[in-house]
Amino acid sequence: MLNSFLMLLMPSMTAVPAQVASDDLPQVALSQHQRQNLITSLASSTVNTRIHAISTLGIERVRESVPHLIQLLKDDNPHVRAEAATALGTLKVKNAGPRLYQIMLHDSSPLVRARATVALADLDYTGAITAISMNLDRPDIRERMAAVRALGKFGGPKAFNHLIRLLRSGTPELRETVIEALGDLGDRQVVRYLFRYLEQGSTRLNRAALLALTRLHPQMVQSRLPQLLRRTEPELVIAALDSAAQIGCPDCASQILQLIETAEDPIASQAASTAAYLQMREAVEPILIRLQPRPNLQSRILYLWSLGRLGSMSVLPETLHALSDPLPELRLTALRILRILRPEKLNLEEIIVPMLQDNNPSVAAEAILLLGEYGHRSWLGDRLPGEATSTLRLSAAITSLAWVHPLPAHLLGNLRTWSRNEDTRIRNAAIATLGRFRDVASLDALLKSVYSSDDRLRWEAVRALALLRSSEARSTLAAIATQDPLRVVRAYALLGIRVLDPEAKSFEVMARTRFEERFEERDYAEAYVYALALAQNGRRENLDAFQKVFNVLLKSGSNSSQKTEFVDLLFLFGEQWGAPWMEEALSSPLTRVRSRAMVWKARYSQPDVALPASVQADAALPVSMKDRSVRLPFAKENPRSGCGCRTGQTDSDPRILWIAMAAWLLRPRRRRRA
Repeated sequence: MLNSFLMLLMPSMTAVPAQVASDDLPQVALSQHQRQNLITSLASSTVNTRIHAISTLGIERVRESVPHLIQLLKDDNPHVRAEAATALGTLKVKNAGPRLYQIMLHDSSPLVRARATVALADLDYTGAITAISMNLDRPDIRERMAAVRALGKFGGPKAFNHLIRLLRSGTPELRETVIEALGDLGDRQVVRYLFRYLEQGSTRLNRAALLALTRLHPQMVQSRLPQLLRRTEPELVIAALDSAAQIGCPDCASQILQLIETAEDPIASQAASTAAYLQMREAVEPILIRLQPRPNLQSRILYLWSLGRLGSMSVLPETLHALSDPLPELRLTALRILRILRPEKLNLEEIIVPMLQDNNPSVAAEAILLLGEYGHRSWLGDRLPGEATSTLRLSAAITSLAWVHPLPAHLLGNLRTWSRNEDTRIRNAAIATLGRFRDVASLDALLKSVYSSDDRLRWEAVRALALLRSSEARSTLAAIATQDPLRVVRAYALLGIRVLDPEAKSFEVMARTRFEERFEERDYAEAYVYALALAQNGRRENLDAFQKVFNVLLKSGSNSSQKTEFVDLLFLFGEQWGAPWMEEALSSPLTRVRSRAMVWKARYSQPDVALPASVQADAALPVSMKDRSVRLPFAKENPRSGCGCRTGQTDSDPRILWIAMAAWLLRPRRRRRA
């Protein structure tokens, strides 16, 4: 389970939450100019313009819009007020809670009261639970449905009793919402009430029950997924595919392959994405066949994305061709695929460097990230890309600085300034990079950030403090490890304490207890962090615990992008004891794990050209000079441009890269921004 990490790491680019199987499918984000235009549109005299701007700003989590959204709670139009309430809940604006509570009680519009109810649950405003429970009997169906959703988010025995009552006696249109809320509740005793809806009732009830039971009783759902994948209703089949991705389904492989081969593109492309998430290498050929007739844009992107995540080098010709496509979505996807495959002899100067000037900032930012991982410095100068014009470019450049060792001195000062930036993308990237460089001068700013109400900011700050290894942060980390409301933040705080004091018995006992609890709960993400904390003292039993969760998370299970975070943690915190596992990560069967480990190896391995030819041939060299294995972070970076470390797997003729290069060179040229 990666839920606690998804909450912090998953980008929010679309109105509908991304399917788990699609993983980190690249999405074209708003530019700074577009963000500012949307904020300006909040004052438009046209109602629909205001509603569209509010919705988009909430979905994109543009925090600069918060003061304007709070003002719009007083708008004359109820639809505008309702959308503003939803956006404030999405943005987790805690100080909006009291105002939303009053709106829920007194606004003249049932729609606005309903949206405020759900927003209060998003903010975890527990003072509203009693009033929300009373809304279950409101005459307006929208208020009743909102109260049901809110109680599912709040949880607790009272919520359980209310929801079960409505499941038995509620109207048909309410029952679907009740089932979804029972899934949010997370209480396994509801399984017996939901089971019959998995196969009885309408398709919508079947789908709601499937999504709820996937979270509550995955073992039971696993046995029924092959049957559900044979259903004919598209929305149910897609939900079953995503369920298979979330919980795994060894018996579903043949059915997934059949859907790729025979279903219509909307379902076949989702099946391909599920196959990639489950690392089904046997799906490569069927997906390639579906890609050839040039399906619609969304299906084409998913087929390409699936082949890239499967590590199939046979997708290179299509990928390189997509780099010159007029649509930024295709260019962006192609660059992300190249970051995963890391093909040998990729001509960075001719193919990737020109894309630094791409007219879409999301595409240019992805090009910066790719070049940074290859060790190419064309984006690095006295000023970083986008410093004055594009937050997307700048945040990508700040992230890529983590691969530059040693860092130019003037940029370190800039990083400290950016760590206080109001733009969350810039701020979070700067904090993460300062942690990587163990910048003790940023300690005070990080200590202030750990008390933020922003969950992502607290996580970034605590992670950076753990990397700093400053004894001055010990008491703060100790308090966070026991008191922070977010479990994953507590886990990182305990990791930071163990790095500082690996022999402290009380914290070792705490880490051991939490590791065993999380492993038993199958929350392997948090279990991994606690195992990493245990392993800091190098004791055999603690290293065995790390090996146990390493095997489950990084050598098996889903082929998820979230696992790159765990590869980073190994290389960042395992420098004293982690070399064997670093080498294991380099040969992991999971493409996303292997690819990320290759980035670390490329940036910090001993370059072959570092020694004179006469010395390289000397068999009597000391072991330290002959070593070509992974070097640990914070040493001088490997100066090579590129890495020669292909992570993909060739499925056909080994000359495929030369064919792909020829296809790229013969492509129609697209005009780029000067």
